[in-house]
Amino acid sequence: MTLSLGILYAVLFLLNERFLFVFFPYTGLGVIGTIFIMSILFIILLIGFGFVAARENVFLSIFYFLFATIFIIIYGWKSHPSDVGQYPWLELKRCYSVANNFDVIELDSLFGSRYSRVAAIYKFEKELPDFAFRLSKNNSSTRFFCRNDSILFTNGGWSSFHRNDSVIIMGDFKFSILERELTLVNGYKLQKDENGDIVSLENIKLVPETKLEKLFYRYLSW
Repeated sequence: MTLSLGILYAVLFLLNERFLFVFFPYTGLGVIGTIFIMSILFIILLIGFGFVAARENVFLSIFYFLFATIFIIIYGWKSHPSDVGQYPWLELKRCYSVANNFDVIELDSLFGSRYSRVAAIYKFEKELPDFAFRLSKNNSSTRFFCRNDSILFTNGGWSSFHRNDSVIIMGDFKFSILERELTLVNGYKLQKDENGDIVSLENIKLVPETKLEKLFYRYLSW
């Protein structure tokens, strides 16, 4: 029985690690240290099954199996680094918080955290703008929604423009219509306004991107 529990422990460990690396990928060098530490802990706990087997005690085998499995899984969730945010358990906590407050999600939540954005995408799927972006200058920023290529929604209300215009002036921001095409907002761009100040343009993604965001989107649909 102890041998079977040891094999089950190994399988659960591998499945857990696969889940973490798939949904919480990490491309930094720290992943080497994480893999090394987790491997050492896995081997030490696996060796422990041999000592437990020598006792030939069913209850001890089950207790050790539960201890080793729960310990290695919790340690992995609390120590695994991630490119999509902080540690996995913190990211899931944020997912739960957003889902638990789904009623307060508004269209403007597209400009919030990654999980608020995904919740807004799901909640307002039929009302999403053609695209959305944020313009930042110095310490201030302005949010824009664009629909039908002719309307921009700003923090202050609705403003219209004509695509044939060579320049769009929106508050303190001035940029050419050619530069404001969709090709500009695919990513993060910098440009100068009429005063020579740097203006940053950030695209707001209107679809779930990472595997974790897609998983959260599916969770909201259940």
